[in-house]
Amino acid sequence: MGLIPTKLPSGRLLWDEAEADALLSGLPVEADAEKIAAHFERKAADASKGPAHLRAKAEKRLTSGEGAK
Repeated sequence: MGLIPTKLPSGRLLWDEAEADALLSGLPVEADAEKIAAHFERKAADASKGPAHLRAKAEKRLTSGEGAK
């Protein structure tokens, strides 16, 4: 949807109020390509911060060769 939250130290997500209101009212929201790219870079930088069940699933795919298809 083009909305990227800010993750607070408590683990909660902080959403831009104006963008959320625009989306809820049906108005188009312009995606900020730089913010989205930075978000995915942060996520890829440290996979250990992801949920354990997703790490286990990714490991299973790598060891089974499923990801190579």
